[in-house]
Amino acid sequence: MKVCIKCDSSENDFPKVGNICRLCLASIEKKRREKKRDEINAQRRNYYLENTEKVLSRNKKYQDDNRDKVRKINRDYYHSDPERRQSYQNARRKRVKLQTPKWLTKNDFKKIEMLYTISRFIKKNTGVEMAVDHIVPLNGKYVSGFNMPENMQVITKLENEQKGNFHGSERRR
Repeated sequence: MKVCIKCDSSENDFPKVGNICRLCLASIEKKRREKKRDEINAQRRNYYLENTEKVLSRNKKYQDDNRDKVRKINRDYYHSDPERRQSYQNARRKRVKLQTPKWLTKNDFKKIEMLYTISRFIKKNTGVEMAVDHIVPLNGKYVSGFNMPENMQVITKLENEQKGNFHGSERRR
């Protein structure tokens, strides 16, 4: 029976080679990472800059393959930090307000509200999650649209998530 040379325990799990248990190895590795944090971050940053497309496609594939797991992680993250969530919501509200033209009429605002009513109606009667989507995103990379009825559509929530912050030929690869 192996005994760890760091903690003198024989109850812990050991790797195939060596006389240090996995718990002690993990703590040693953690201390090493803390000492070399700046160097490790610089290496990661350089790798990302040199392989941006590769990293993004790998992340996208992981998110697609583990959609439920990613959603749960995000949901738990937002519930664990309500102030940050509120900050994001406030920023979105501000962005929508800035992208709403001053010349919209009351009738235009009623059309916008009607789109949200249609979305709720479809969800209530079919159970399918719906979203009111801006065809041209409010905060796009190359072009930004307005918050007006002509730039809005009711689509499923899944389609809206897949579309992301893109429109037309700008879609993700």
